[in-house]
Amino acid sequence: MALVVGTAVGSVIIATVGLTFLVGRNRTMLGRPRLWLIVTAALLPLALFAWKVCYSSQFPQALNRWSDRTGYRCLALALGVGMLPLLTLLYSRRGTDPSHPNTAGMALGVSVGLGVAVLIDLWCPVAHIPHLLMGH
Repeated sequence: MALVVGTAVGSVIIATVGLTFLVGRNRTMLGRPRLWLIVTAALLPLALFAWKVCYSSQFPQALNRWSDRTGYRCLALALGVGMLPLLTLLYSRRGTDPSHPNTAGMALGVSVGLGVAVLIDLWCPVAHIPHLLMGH
């Protein structure tokens, strides 16, 4: 239980930071600077991965391979759960970022992915590194 709660708390904190910085409004109407979005979108998924691996490594056999869990079910669940929030965010923000729309779209995708990762961590206890890279 401590493994699930600990990884979930860390995932919630990282996802909250991601939603705040990637989707949240800036003081100007132009949105966040491009470099800020790129760096944040690159570092937060890595931070989530590092948190899951480092925290899970404290528990015996938590990083072991599960032969029946390759990660495809987690990937399917993540894609299924994340599709509607992503489409909703993209629809609601269409035409609102005239300076760098591609980077803003990437930031929206990463923020939804971070939110979905919280649900996947609550559902799946596997912390095997290839499984995390495939499905989480």
